[in-house]
Amino acid sequence: MESRLIGEGADEWLAEVQASRANPGIKGLMTGFRRIDEQLGGIDPGHYGLITARTGVGKTAFALAVARNMMDSGKTAGFITLEMTPNQLRYRLAAAAAGVDVDTFRHGWASNDAIKRGYQALKGMNMRINTTLSQDVGRVMGCVREMAQHCDIVFIDYMQLMRTKAATRVAELALASKAVFQVALETKVPCVGLVQLNRDADGVVPRLSNMKGAG
Repeated sequence: MESRLIGEGADEWLAEVQASRANPGIKGLMTGFRRIDEQLGGIDPGHYGLITARTGVGKTAFALAVARNMMDSGKTAGFITLEMTPNQLRYRLAAAAAGVDVDTFRHGWASNDAIKRGYQALKGMNMRINTTLSQDVGRVMGCVREMAQHCDIVFIDYMQLMRTKAATRVAELALASKAVFQVALETKVPCVGLVQLNRDADGVVPRLSNMKGAG
């Protein structure tokens, strides 16, 4: 792509500003969590973000909650998981919709009403899933590009499971993160990666350095 003078795009910028004035308010996708939406100001096209936490804290549950909120507002969400089967995802989504825990469905304790609510929720969800068996970063990015054709946002669970030719795990995460960032920009569809933090994050406010050596 050739360079161009910054002023050549001024008309596009002006049109965007005028459109914002005509319809004031936070732009971009809303997570459905007020404090987060106020901090982010909405998730813009091409945005790349991370959901980070220690193992077992609820990264996947939170990502699915955000996806459900977006679907409730008429958006289509994509979810790529490198560690769960399609039915494991369905159990989680159905349980949340029915207001029960996953084991209630899994162990046969669910009432007919809960089963009905879960089933109807799954049938009506605007979610595309890909439980790819390959953890190669190139193949995963192919999945992201395919989903971006149909979805308003794509989640990847989780980043450290992607494999590259890097010599260390730290370098692998850096390369995987860069790949997702580039695809988000290329497709103009926001992508959110889930990342595990290392044990140094226990009991403290997490920092970027806590992603080093995690997963």
